Amino acid sequence: MIDLNDTAAQIVKKFRANGFEDDGGIRQVLALAEEAGEMVGAYRRWTGRARRTGTADEFRAELADVVITAYVTAAEQGARLAVIPVRFMYREPSPENAWPAVLDVFEAVNVFVNDWRNYEPAALSAALEQVVYCARQLATVLDIDLDAAVEAKLGEVFTRGWREK
Repeated sequence: MIDLNDTAAQIVKKFRANGFEDDGGIRQVLALAEEAGEMVGAYRRWTGRARRTGTADEFRAELADVVITAYVTAAEQGARLAVIPVRFMYREPSPENAWPAVLDVFEAVNVFVNDWRNYEPAALSAALEQVVYCARQLATVLDIDLDAAVEAKLGEVFTRGWREK
């Protein structure tokens, strides 16, 4: 299994090597908000709640992006995230029943963004851990192997090259 804290630190080093300076976290906070929105959009497309259609694979990739970006955001702040065991709390797994868990991920990202904007450093790691917890909860609801989805996405990240600033 991949150590996402170490992998996120490697990604931050790649950012620096490619000219992305430490901007106080702004880039990563915006990236996390963006990934949460993309995950919601992918869910809508997959479940027929949008004008165009999408697939389960596209949704899994977006959910993996949320998790990876949460870890990279923590690494940018010099923090390491703890892994919190998931407690299954929702009704029977199905894409149609997952919308509350989708919104939980989105809300957890919003809480993190608000804590960051209000400069509450003591709350930031806990808020990012909640993002990852909610993402894992959502994966459980949908019977998604999130570790495999994250690993597949990281394979893309590390093989597609690094865009220079």
